[in-house]
Amino acid sequence: MSKIQALTCCMLVGGCFSPTSTDPPQETSVSGTSTGGASVTSVESTDDSMVTSGNLTTGESTGESTDASEATGSACGDGELGPGEECDDGAIDAGDGCSPNCTKEFRRVFITSMQFTGNMGGITGSHTLCQTAAESAGLPGVFRAWLSTTTENSPDQDFVKSMVPYVRVDEAVIALDWEDLAEDDDLLAPILLTEFGEAPQATIYPPTCVIEDLIVVWTDTSVLGKLLYPDASCNEWKGTQGEGSVGLANAVDAGWTQACKVPCTTMAPIYCFEQ
Repeated sequence: MSKIQALTCCMLVGGCFSPTSTDPPQETSVSGTSTGGASVTSVESTDDSMVTSGNLTTGESTGESTDASEATGSACGDGELGPGEECDDGAIDAGDGCSPNCTKEFRRVFITSMQFTGNMGGITGSHTLCQTAAESAGLPGVFRAWLSTTTENSPDQDFVKSMVPYVRVDEAVIALDWEDLAEDDDLLAPILLTEFGEAPQATIYPPTCVIEDLIVVWTDTSVLGKLLYPDASCNEWKGTQGEGSVGLANAVDAGWTQACKVPCTTMAPIYCFEQ
């Protein structure tokens, strides 16, 4: 038999010709969806030493960050109030009221530039009046009115009890913290500036509270931040009948919040505290 005949015979029966004796390579599977020829969504190997999955597009990784602030979409300093933040003014400077750690450095207090009768839409309405006043002056944060009612609404129950100073809008300190505010009869300075940093307008003094050159402020709240009189909140700050208890904005003793009673038709401002 010639060499050509022998070679042909061998190829027909198969298995008698192999260039090497090594085993064939392990099978690898590749699957994915192309986005212009550059995307591989997964690569799997039957070799346990290599199991890879990912998304590669033009050489850029889109893996999720393990940073918690990125995962929640908020971070201190981004100007958005996020979980665990007392404030976030978008800045990193200290001394502007919001620390670089997004905690309060102080809480602002003011007397409203506008005056109201005893009908302020209830305690909720009074809080709205404070918030509107603050926003009109560009003051950040949440503000509530220093008012009490018989339905268990009072600063002692509703306010954040601050561990940092209370300050006027000119940064004069009126109390070192809640304990200093609500458990000490004296303020360090009178709450005698409006949300705009101006002196409040004069009050038309009613005959039941004749004190010259003093400005009355709706409160019905004791120095402890609690209801002062059950019958002196102008029907829960919803009416103009009867009397309402007031404080005196010029005072730094207990009279700043508990001074006398005036008719609910009196026009007077309210104190607003940042929370």
